[in-house]
Amino acid sequence: MFFRDWVLSDKVGFQYSGWDPESAVEDFVNTILSVRDQVGGGRILVIALDGENAWEHYPNDAIEFLTGPYQKLSELQSQGLIRTVTIREYLENYDGKEKAEAFPVAEVPVLDLKNKDISTITDYSDLPMKYVSQKFPEGSWAGEDNPWNDPNGFSLQIIEVYIDTVEDGCAMWASVGSNVEIADVDAWGVCPPYCGLGLW
Repeated sequence: MFFRDWVLSDKVGFQYSGWDPESAVEDFVNTILSVRDQVGGGRILVIALDGENAWEHYPNDAIEFLTGPYQKLSELQSQGLIRTVTIREYLENYDGKEKAEAFPVAEVPVLDLKNKDISTITDYSDLPMKYVSQKFPEGSWAGEDNPWNDPNGFSLQIIEVYIDTVEDGCAMWASVGSNVEIADVDAWGVCPPYCGLGLW
């Protein structure tokens, strides 16, 4: 089991979007070096966001911010100061592979909308679906398999389908907090939102 560094992860997810990109990158790198100095080598620092899509809160989709850390981390790695790895690489290089168990593969239903005409569909359950094989943890929230007791299982996404049915329709998002804009030319007439927990 790997635990994320919540301070640095939360800075990326919630704080750096309000910073000047150069200052954010400098703080990001200095924080990593500080952790390295405190714990020494052979340890992993996991940066993982908490399910939010942080990039929509950054100016210019976080391009300036994201470019900086990758450049700096590459420089630090070439200097031998850090090593960037995936969790799999860490397990393989630090004798953890034998102890780790892979998630089981499950057949998961997903929407199958590519090249499909859905203009006459009025109910979510009538949308075309397909099954894909994916690896999912059996449970990850406080040790429960299905923390919200949803009949469809854990952690289904909220889906909003924007359909242009009228001229000069609405150009606002149906959900508050999307932090993006819809152009007037892309105005929509119908938005059926669906949540896996059956909230809509």
